[in-house]
Amino acid sequence: MEKFLDVSRAARMAGVTVAEIRRKVSDGSLEADEGRIRVSQLMDAYPDVHLGGFTMVDVVAQIRDDALRKGAADHDDEVKSVEGLLLTVKRLRKESAFYREECRRQRQVMRDLDGMLADLRTRLEARQRPFLDAVTQWLKKKNRSAHRL
Repeated sequence: MEKFLDVSRAARMAGVTVAEIRRKVSDGSLEADEGRIRVSQLMDAYPDVHLGGFTMVDVVAQIRDDALRKGAADHDDEVKSVEGLLLTVKRLRKESAFYREECRRQRQVMRDLDGMLADLRTRLEARQRPFLDAVTQWLKKKNRSAHRL
């Protein structure tokens, strides 16, 4: 099982500052997963990392810290969730109305274009109609596939 360390513990074990660990994370030479660093990657980045302090007490402390952080985050999410959901619903309703209206306008454009092409077809010579028919069929096909989305 892969072991993880929080950034401050990883910095202590590597003998560097938290800022240096964060710099390595931001430049991509060290990966962070939810603010935690893999021990194996820490050892790759800092070969002289001191793992002697990585005892069962450290493991239990890390588990406790993770559980407390997750519990606090879950509580914050619950408090914010109702307000956040209401704001999200309101925003999505506005977006939905905008896109419904945009779809309505685009359908009208397609109807107008279809009428214009039909009118144009009556004015063309017989040898020119196959090209216009191909364009018309292509537009109808694209319009049908857009309606399925």
